[in-house]
Amino acid sequence: MPEELELIITASDGAQQLAAAVERVLALLPEDLAPERIHKTKLGLQEVMQNAYEHGTLGISGSEKSQACETDSFEALCKERASAEPYSERIIQVHAKCAKGLFSCAVTDQGDGFDWRSLKNSAPEHSDLDSLHGRGVLISMNVFDDVIYNARGNAVTVFLEI
Repeated sequence: MPEELELIITASDGAQQLAAAVERVLALLPEDLAPERIHKTKLGLQEVMQNAYEHGTLGISGSEKSQACETDSFEALCKERASAEPYSERIIQVHAKCAKGLFSCAVTDQGDGFDWRSLKNSAPEHSDLDSLHGRGVLISMNVFDDVIYNARGNAVTVFLEI
């Protein structure tokens, strides 16, 4: 079993690559890890990578996502953005590592970033899990032992003690 992994996800194939990337990163976890922890870790990784793809790589704002979801056009918006410049040239970098009882996964996109401080410092309610805004941040904060964003908000590293 590898202890370290680096992946590149492209905008044009990102939607298809996300699920495979999550599975490849999960393969770094110890085989004897409890199934519930694996499931939660998978959920957290999916949210982190999906956020990087939708908001970073494709540059879809929260209000654009809400509007597209209300009109059932979100998938079309993603496809349109993935084939248009500058989004089509963007990538997501994933660097995951598992060693000495610590799992980490860094996800970096080429987007503008976001103000993660406003979400991380708030006291979210469980009802926020149904919201389209900030849900991925809330889930990752509840799944991982530590979640660290860069100042710009276009890179996040999650940590899990195993």
